[in-house]
Amino acid sequence: MYRHAPVLLVDDSVEDLELALVATDAVLPDVEVVGFTRAEDALAWLRGRAAARLPLPFLTLLDWKMPGMGGRDLLMEMRAASDLNRTPVVVFTTSREERDVHLAYSLGANAFLRKPSGLDELKVLLERTVRFWRINVTPTRTPAAS
Repeated sequence: MYRHAPVLLVDDSVEDLELALVATDAVLPDVEVVGFTRAEDALAWLRGRAAARLPLPFLTLLDWKMPGMGGRDLLMEMRAASDLNRTPVVVFTTSREERDVHLAYSLGANAFLRKPSGLDELKVLLERTVRFWRINVTPTRTPAAS
């Protein structure tokens, strides 16, 4: 049984998704990671959890460039939904384009990380990222108007 809410990982590359799952399990075996290769499926999962009042992920790692609904679209949907808009989203991508960095932050991303090429570097990056967001305090709901 996991002691915390899960991490959501969305990446259209099955290989990258599996590698990230293996890396996370190796360095943080007590963290549940839920992975999707389609942003549409991840959004449906998020909406289902929110509707059922299940714990939302304490972190979403989101690939930026995906076919169909891309990372940008999923981020916009999450930020527009009152029950999902406080979920931390870290863009986790191979993109080297400065405009992607600017756009991600302008749409409400909490961080922008570039995927490393090696497994050891991936383990270190995922461990540090997940550990930070695991201890970070985020509001659970919108405060009442004063």
